[in-house]
Amino acid sequence: MKFSSAKPWLSGIFIFVFSVFCRAQQRAALQDSIHVDTLATNTPEAGSLGHRFAYDMGSIYKGALFTFSGPARWGKQDAVIAGASVAGTGLLLLADNTVATYFREQGEKVPYGWHKAGWYMGKPQYNYAFTFGVYATGLIFKNEKIRRTGVVIITAATTGGLLQTVLKQVTGRARPGANVGHLTFDPFSKKEAYHSFPSGHAILSTTVFYALSKQFTNPWVKAGFYTAGLLTPVSRMWDNAHWITDVAVGAGISILCVESAEHFLKKNERYAADRVHDPHDKKISWSFSAGYKTIGLTGTF
Repeated sequence: MKFSSAKPWLSGIFIFVFSVFCRAQQRAALQDSIHVDTLATNTPEAGSLGHRFAYDMGSIYKGALFTFSGPARWGKQDAVIAGASVAGTGLLLLADNTVATYFREQGEKVPYGWHKAGWYMGKPQYNYAFTFGVYATGLIFKNEKIRRTGVVIITAATTGGLLQTVLKQVTGRARPGANVGHLTFDPFSKKEAYHSFPSGHAILSTTVFYALSKQFTNPWVKAGFYTAGLLTPVSRMWDNAHWITDVAVGAGISILCVESAEHFLKKNERYAADRVHDPHDKKISWSFSAGYKTIGLTGTF
């Protein structure tokens, strides 16, 4: 499916989301300005724009290394979770064909604009433009909360993007549109039809919306970001471009990379916000359920 250039209404969606995010962050900054501002003036990240930029690039580089070296720090519980994730993906394979047929049929009824919006939100050049827009806003206007959020998104998008590039090449999984089955693989194929696993669009879109959701404590605001983040993964199945396992693993990689980036910053107290304990900061508990013609992923926070 080919898409024309972005329409004004699509740009409006990005501008609206970014505006809401900036206004909310501005209000949050006023609420804890005494704690954060006092710390920020005496931290290594304070100073000229160039100094702050260099510091952030260091955070991104070290955060990426921290993520990639994660398996070396796994304990027994982490190994169990990893095993359960692999097993869950294996079970989800059983639903690939059924889910693909369902979403392909639904996609024919969905307005073209929804397909297009989902595609653009996961397209690298548009996704990166939005991400760097978030970061640049925080950097230029000295808003550390927004700046830190940009660092998290860039770190997670970088690590997730590299992982999906390697996995796509190594697995060489056929897309639904190739019409050769969900268990057909051609490793290191140069054909786009064999670059299905995992979904790169799902990784980038989920990374942005999940990272943004973590900046808020209101469950309704979080739910809004989660819902918006689902548009791209679902649209990829509407377009018959990915299997359910492709988008599920893609979303899982995104969440893992965002959580790892957040953990690195907090553990090393890279920014002022990382030195202030947030009593509302809660972990999200994910549960997966499946049944006859039914599949679900529930997040409890």
